[in-house]
Amino acid sequence: MEKTEMKSMSPNETETNDLSGHFIIAGYGRIGKIIMKLMSENRIPCVGLDVRSDSVGAAKKNNVPVYFGDAGSPQVLRSVGADRAIAAVICLDTPGANYRTAWNFKKNFPNVKLYVRAHDVAHGVLLEKLGANAVIPETLEPSLQLAGAILKEVGTLGPCSIFLLGWIFYALSW
Repeated sequence: MEKTEMKSMSPNETETNDLSGHFIIAGYGRIGKIIMKLMSENRIPCVGLDVRSDSVGAAKKNNVPVYFGDAGSPQVLRSVGADRAIAAVICLDTPGANYRTAWNFKKNFPNVKLYVRAHDVAHGVLLEKLGANAVIPETLEPSLQLAGAILKEVGTLGPCSIFLLGWIFYALSW
């Protein structure tokens, strides 16, 4: 990708100066796209960041406010108004990137609430210790949904199973 292309996909002050009380979505992949769509449909102000130029380019073609940049960089976070944001949703592809981004938010923008996708429960515990407001292990909900579908298929999804699945979801989702 050429430098001019990257610059055109990066946030500039005129685009982000008026952002305030918004959400920052770090990662515009499968999960970030769904979150951005739901927030937009509910008129919740948000802006996205991603390091994949194809994802950013596609979003820009559809007038979705997603910018090219590393969400783990304090300078990039400042460029999308992190100092004025109310919260961040961190849903990057790797545990390390999620942790680094959450750490940079906590260090540089401590008033921003953090909602983070965790790789697994152990990663979730680390993010919680760091100070994330909500941590959701990426394996939790699909596991419970699949277990529920299997129990329903074999005819054993009764009130006790539904209660147990709900209790597990509650207990593990912090």
